[in-house]
Amino acid sequence: MARRHHRRVRTARPDRRRLHPAADKPQSIELGNPHLYVGGHWVITEHAIGTGATRRIRVAGEAKTLTWVNDELYSALYPSTEVVRVDPRTKEVHSFGTIGHDQLRPWQAAYDDKTKLLAIASAPGTGKLTGALTLLDTRTGGLDVHYGVLPDQSVMSVSIVNGIAYLGGDVVGGGGITPTRTTAAIAAFDLNTRQLLWIVEPLAGERSIQSVAVKDGILYGVLKRTSGGWFTYNLATKTVVRGTNKLSGYGEIYVDRTGVYCETNFGGNLYRLGPGLTEAKLLVNKLGDGWYTVPQLSPVRGPAPHSVWGLADRDLVQLSLP
Repeated sequence: MARRHHRRVRTARPDRRRLHPAADKPQSIELGNPHLYVGGHWVITEHAIGTGATRRIRVAGEAKTLTWVNDELYSALYPSTEVVRVDPRTKEVHSFGTIGHDQLRPWQAAYDDKTKLLAIASAPGTGKLTGALTLLDTRTGGLDVHYGVLPDQSVMSVSIVNGIAYLGGDVVGGGGITPTRTTAAIAAFDLNTRQLLWIVEPLAGERSIQSVAVKDGILYGVLKRTSGGWFTYNLATKTVVRGTNKLSGYGEIYVDRTGVYCETNFGGNLYRLGPGLTEAKLLVNKLGDGWYTVPQLSPVRGPAPHSVWGLADRDLVQLSLP
């Protein structure tokens, strides 16, 4: 695979440890126990971190989401919207059924350990506007589809904190149709009551919110349209602050105990968004455009250094964080 020179930034750097994904571009990434998993085109690839050995697990679609729950993988597939559980030991794939409801593209998933619910954000197909939030009860296998939880828009993102699922929308929907709304919404959904708590349009005229996540009472959002825009929303004061600089593109937000981060497309850059920042801080640049979907990050197991798994060109690499 091609190697690209990375300009080093003092606070972070690509680690020398690399893993090589399968021939198709990665669509999702998730750290299991002990292996790293990458979703692709009709396959999930297991990477043994210590040896670099790989093993392919066949699934009936593109694995748009990967979530590790109780030593098994959960995924939502494109284009069928089938939700599956994969046993990595046996390669057995169990289906919970499909989301349906005119949905086509699962975008993101998040798991809540208290309610045992896997929340899945999804968008409709071409010519339709309305997305859904789907809840899989991992104890019973039941699917509960909340179609239209965001009015006339896709649900692009879901992030869970303290039993609340925070959502980000996209009024363009599946494309090929004139939007009925001009501004994308964020929302909070109570997983215990399965009720929408509130919905807000944070930035007038911004049509697409690619990713949202919450840390310390602040919701962070990354925009797809306008590409590279980002903002914060204070959940207590309902105050919106736009980021004073633009990111190179957009990706999924990653949150851990130290901060809020995002690896973006269109050149591949890793940024720190917070806490306490109005100008995103560039950590690593020129990581390339190896993702098929939007860039994602997954934690590296171990006490030190503080790192995440990401992509540099087509290789999986460890990226050090501050």
